Amino acid sequence: MIHCRKIKKSATTLDVTIIGQDNPTKGTKGEYFKLKYGKGDRTLVREELAYGKRNRRKHRIPLAAFIQITDVHIIDAASPARAAFLAQYIPEEPELADSFRPQEALSMQVADAMVRKINSIKVGPKTGKEIGFVISCGDNGDGQQKNELQNYINVLDGTTVIPNPATPGKYVGVQDNVPTVNFEAYYHPDIPPGPDFVDLYKTEYGFPEYPNILNIAACPFKARGLIYPWYTANGNHDCTKLGNYGLGDFSMLKLLNQLGTGTLPDGLGSKMIEAMDPAQAKLFVKALEAQNAEATLDVIKSSILRDIPRSSKRLLYTGADFIAMHFNTTEYPGPLGHGFTEQNRINNTLYYSMKVSECIDGFVLDTCNPSGNLEDPSLAPNGSIGRIQLSWLEGELIKRHSKYYNTQGQLVLTKYTDTLCVLFSHHNHNTMNNIYNELDTSDLDPQKIAGPEFIKTIQRFPNVILWVNGHTHRNIITPLHTAKCITIGKEKCKNVKSRHKFHHKHHNKQYKGPSKKSGYNGFWEINTASHIDFPQQSRIIEIADNQDGTLSIFGTLIDHLSPPIVNAMGPRYTITEMASISRELSFNDPFNDPKTRGGLPKDRNVELLINNPIWRH
Repeated sequence: MIHCRKIKKSATTLDVTIIGQDNPTKGTKGEYFKLKYGKGDRTLVREELAYGKRNRRKHRIPLAAFIQITDVHIIDAASPARAAFLAQYIPEEPELADSFRPQEALSMQVADAMVRKINSIKVGPKTGKEIGFVISCGDNGDGQQKNELQNYINVLDGTTVIPNPATPGKYVGVQDNVPTVNFEAYYHPDIPPGPDFVDLYKTEYGFPEYPNILNIAACPFKARGLIYPWYTANGNHDCTKLGNYGLGDFSMLKLLNQLGTGTLPDGLGSKMIEAMDPAQAKLFVKALEAQNAEATLDVIKSSILRDIPRSSKRLLYTGADFIAMHFNTTEYPGPLGHGFTEQNRINNTLYYSMKVSECIDGFVLDTCNPSGNLEDPSLAPNGSIGRIQLSWLEGELIKRHSKYYNTQGQLVLTKYTDTLCVLFSHHNHNTMNNIYNELDTSDLDPQKIAGPEFIKTIQRFPNVILWVNGHTHRNIITPLHTAKCITIGKEKCKNVKSRHKFHHKHHNKQYKGPSKKSGYNGFWEINTASHIDFPQQSRIIEIADNQDGTLSIFGTLIDHLSPPIVNAMGPRYTITEMASISRELSFNDPFNDPKTRGGLPKDRNVELLINNPIWRH
């Protein structure tokens, strides 16, 4: 075993990983594993888009280094506007697993521990380039509540975080020890109030007790705050209720605000839904999907309810609020607006350009569909891109190209100089399949296009080398290669038999491998895991010019700054201890597929080769 005292604060997964221990605690259906340090993951070279030359390290020039965080999911776990009551149906309905997680009350402590890890990293581990900034790829909050978004901003800025605005320092919700009809459906870390009060997490899956951790997690704390400038994007949990339900109908927005702030009509006041029978639960979900406020309220009235303290801080926010709140920030570490500009405020747009480095430009995109999806609710969390936004992006990319291809595949020469480009968004190419359009007036760009057309558009611009995103809660790296190998110039490149050992499914079935020439074969997509589900990781991304016609893009995963195991058993816990316990609980979550989210070796620490589109001999 690797001992904790030997691990540097700045250690990455190149140095050490976190894995399950032997001898788990056994439940009647599953096992609970404590965690430990394991051996580091080496950097795997991937050559699907270009072959690397043996001596490329000798002449390498670092171009950029930054850190990606994504799917932080700051959760107000005590909010009555959450759908945790659906946990009773999770064993039979796995798609409801996101409605409750055993570790969800500890999300802010995990975020703070990740900030402290990021602050300990001064340079990229592969190029030595100084870290330039941090960028979040969306799902910053979880329930579209203003207090969740403000806590996310406060964690990154280093100001006071208030996990439970109704009763600071006291958790009130589904995981406490107040006897309910659904007591067994939730993980209760406290010692049970009596022998008859058991939960399936402990009996069936061997979960341990962490007395008083919920109350300590509900205490306000001063966050550490990033030392680097940080930028943000929005995700489906930032623009739809619980990541699924559009709120274009004003009456629905009003009702959910009443539910969250404890002002339900007809004398109900501040209530939390404890339980509803299966038939009512189905009606509730359908009413949310249809944005039917009257039907939703009827189901709430017929449910088993619990009186809880109220808070006016739990109002929902709009897209305009999302932009405005990023201007309510500290001067350091900046920048003001965290990417959003006054033009975003005026136009109510959630996309912008930024500088990745002196020689690389970045574009943060809005891939979220605020309407959800009334026709196919399974696609509601997924995304797409509006045609107005895509037209803006095309215009910006043209300004970074001396040559690009029009929609007919013809080479177009421009007056502009070449600049490398990186895209950022929440959704990845596989989840940009929600093009539902209800002509909702809250969506100013309602005509949507899906992933294949978006990729086809981007592949007309060879200076785009990388797309960084989230949403899947998994580590996945994919080469998005062109349907035809394109060479900038008069020569045509020939497809050659691939020497690489990784093969990925893609819409282009004819692709054989990279061109031997310095032609354009596509760009890389880096998709990184979340902070709420195991492995709770972020990623250092470095870009370097090998001075031989190729670029290297390095991706190195980092764990948050907490050891894999702590001996804390209450009644007090530190931020570090709570973050460690959250990781442990997430590793053992029986309903959230935790052990596959870390990805295969080819998705973790990598060197991604790509031909340099602006290379001049």
